[in-house]
Amino acid sequence: YVQRDEWEVEIVNDGQEAYERLMNEPTRYNLIISDINMPRMDGFELAKKVREDKRFDTLPMVALTTMSDEYFREKGIRLGFDRYVIKIDKREVRATVA
Repeated sequence: YVQRDEWEVEIVNDGQEAYERLMNEPTRYNLIISDINMPRMDGFELAKKVREDKRFDTLPMVALTTMSDEYFREKGIRLGFDRYVIKIDKREVRATVA
């Protein structure tokens, strides 16, 4: 739901791949949208690792997940996500990314 002509969207397979790409090109990305449930490195671990690196203090991070429990939302925000959005709400997803 986040395709726009003026945006370049890059999709990776899991948190580990996302983290590696970010480390290889630290100035390339303007936003990270991450699922929580992923192999190798989940979204919580990805957020924690990204936020440990001061270069990414201002890089926006959005969790896009089906995990709607308040516990998970609070954990995501605590670990570094700026927003925690439930996947099924397409309108909210679009508004958050914009």
